[in-house]
Amino acid sequence: MKCKSVINNNQAQASLAIIVIVMSIALLIIAGQSLTVVNSLKMSTNSVKSIQSYYTAEAGIEDSLLRIIDPSLAYAPTNSLNLNGGSASIVIIQAGSELTINSTGDMDNLIRALEVKLETTADGASFNYGAQIGEGGLTMMNNSKIIGNLYSSGNVTAVNSPEITGDAWAAGISTINGFNSIGIGVDAHANNITNSKIGRDAYYQTISNSTVLGTQYPYSPNSPQMPMPISEIQISDWKAGAADGGEMGDYVLSGSDTDSLGPIKINGNMTIQGTSLLTINGTIWVTGNIVFQNSAVLQLSADYGDMSAVLIADGTLTVQNNFKVCGSEGYNNSTSACNTQNATYLLLLSTNAGDPAISLNNGSTMRAIVYAAQGVLEIQNNAVVVEATGYGLTIENNAQLIYETGLINMSFSAGPGDGWEITDWKEI
Repeated sequence: MKCKSVINNNQAQASLAIIVIVMSIALLIIAGQSLTVVNSLKMSTNSVKSIQSYYTAEAGIEDSLLRIIDPSLAYAPTNSLNLNGGSASIVIIQAGSELTINSTGDMDNLIRALEVKLETTADGASFNYGAQIGEGGLTMMNNSKIIGNLYSSGNVTAVNSPEITGDAWAAGISTINGFNSIGIGVDAHANNITNSKIGRDAYYQTISNSTVLGTQYPYSPNSPQMPMPISEIQISDWKAGAADGGEMGDYVLSGSDTDSLGPIKINGNMTIQGTSLLTINGTIWVTGNIVFQNSAVLQLSADYGDMSAVLIADGTLTVQNNFKVCGSEGYNNSTSACNTQNATYLLLLSTNAGDPAISLNNGSTMRAIVYAAQGVLEIQNNAVVVEATGYGLTIENNAQLIYETGLINMSFSAGPGDGWEITDWKEI
């Protein structure tokens, strides 16, 4: 009996041990499964938060795009956006015509980052000469100067010591006449050259009373007439872009007032005078006349970057009395001059066929191109511009055209928010 009791006790202990082992194993399995579930839940939560972080970064991109495209909304180069407990840190960098937006989304320290690149889509035009003139021809008087080349489809006439520092073309059967003092700095091309001093070579059918310092090429073919660099279709597109920004009546800025304007269509006249300052934010179309005068200033918004701007008048355009035009480099009040030049310009365009359609005088200094394909340009009394294109041109009394090489490939934008094209969108 004693032996049997011992056996039973041993069996009971063995059973208890087996039960303990089985329960331990079961507990380990349950614990492992619980840890897996916890980890799965944690991974699921992190996945959700990662997705939330991504969409927060994307919201930062989309908010920035809206602000860049819509000129009525302001944006800063560095800013942030909070959304449903997450945040997006946004950095906007502009380099020339390219804009880069970096947006970093953060949801409980789970980070996702996006990058978008944009390029401006601008309208181009090439101004290959200091002055390009139509059949109305060019008259230069009284120490005026074109620093650059000239191309004219009409006669080129000089009175009282004017100068062209580069080449001069008079197309068709036109004549170059009267450059007998300082003269033409490089080559001259015309059907007839008379009473002129040519700094290098001369290409002509006939020549008389002239000095040629280089080689003469008699019986040279006449130069062809050149088309104007801006089409009527392009001008119509610019007008439509201005009208898209809204319409208003007569506009006057005077005294020491400051303002910003554009894109806009002005149904009437535009006057800027006194010591006022107007910043151009987009294309401006004026159906009437424009008068810029006194010591007022017109400048492009800094947001134009390396793009240039357009201002159109259907009537006449008059600039006088030390008026200044600056590109997107802006105006410096302390020096009373434009800041360091950055090869951006304002195109002052008149569709008027008058004589003059555009008049510049009395010391006006402008980072501007003046353009009147159907009318005559008048530049006088120490006025300075970088290029002139018109049906005809009269330049006199120490006025200067100072051509800049960047005018060969010009890019015009309807405004800082106009014409952005997304070229790349990726996670980084």
